[in-house]
Amino acid sequence: MAALLQGIKSALYVMTRVTLYFEYLNNVPDTAEKKNLKSLLAQISALLLQFLARAVVIFQGSTLGRMLDASWTLDVTLTFENECDKLCTRIDRDAVSCDRALHAQDRTSLKGLQEECAKIQQLKGNLIKVSKKLNEIWKVMEHEQQVKILQWTSQTPYLDNHTAIFQDRTRGTGDWIYQHEQYRIWQESDKSMILWLHGIRRYSFDRHDEYMLKLPAAGAGKSKLISNVVDHFMKQPSEEGLAYFYCNRYDEARRRPEDVLRSLLRQLAISRNNAEIQELLVEAYKNKSEQGFASTQLSFKEIRFLLPQLMKAYRQTTLIIDALDECHEKSRLKLIRIFGELIEGPSTVKIIIASRCDGDIKAQLSKEANLGIGVEENRNDIITFAIDRLLEDAKWRRKPLSSGLRDEIVQAIYYNSHGM
Repeated sequence: MAALLQGIKSALYVMTRVTLYFEYLNNVPDTAEKKNLKSLLAQISALLLQFLARAVVIFQGSTLGRMLDASWTLDVTLTFENECDKLCTRIDRDAVSCDRALHAQDRTSLKGLQEECAKIQQLKGNLIKVSKKLNEIWKVMEHEQQVKILQWTSQTPYLDNHTAIFQDRTRGTGDWIYQHEQYRIWQESDKSMILWLHGIRRYSFDRHDEYMLKLPAAGAGKSKLISNVVDHFMKQPSEEGLAYFYCNRYDEARRRPEDVLRSLLRQLAISRNNAEIQELLVEAYKNKSEQGFASTQLSFKEIRFLLPQLMKAYRQTTLIIDALDECHEKSRLKLIRIFGELIEGPSTVKIIIASRCDGDIKAQLSKEANLGIGVEENRNDIITFAIDRLLEDAKWRRKPLSSGLRDEIVQAIYYNSHGM
């Protein structure tokens, strides 16, 4: 009986190992190594069942059991244990082979996964390129739409007009205005105001008239001074709004108040770095487009509404108008009234208006303007201008002017200029 009990003990140990291997096989994919291991586990399972069947018969105490018990010796148990050891050795070896196959498959899977990741990265790179290309196309389309809207708002080449005047300005002239008390009050105040830069009426004499009738002559330097101021504000921070306009009696598109306001509207609608256009103007364009452009341009009423709305995008807005007196006399006062409304509005706005001292303008700006500067104070600029032109003229003279004659010319210009 002792030999039988020893055999049962060994059988229970082997059964435990076999159970673990069967559980292991559940996680192994179908391979030749798995098939071999499964066959060995079946063999050892059969051996265990045969051994345990004989043990059960013995423990039942039947005649057959007693006969088997009598024939059961230690050699029988040792033979059983040896057969189990041989099979277990083969099972362990095949289990190792299964492990290798499993790891190889994992490596293959890992390699496949890495290849898929590489493909995904390549696809991602291609998608990024496509996305960038689409963004570029969108930006071009968006830019073209912005240009279309801005040109619809106003076609006045305001920058060209400024450049033409500014480039013709004599270097070093016009800077006196920044030290002028009235200008400094206007610039440094945190309140909205209008600064009127006006010239005096100058008179030329018609010697053919026996009564020497005095004829008013237009100014000759306010636009240069204004161009200096515009250039100065172009260099200010981009969070400040800036719009300007050079009126001109010889260009019909630069004489109508509506055209002046449309140009100001266009300039304020686009950011100073030209990156984006304000949505309000885009919506106004869409509304006109949906109506089939039955009304092709913005009306005075629409401009009057949009202008103060666009100014809300800026910390402060500066509007500069040159030669207001060259606008149509019958309608130019509408501009002054609009400017009066703007300085009464919620946004901070600084306005400079340059003009001759015409009666209707003087009467209206005496109500609206807070400050004024007479440009007859600009005598030093006149001297600089005269000397500069004489020096330029000397380059083309075969015989240069004497210094005495040159001084006389400068003094004559100075004393008869009466400002600009």
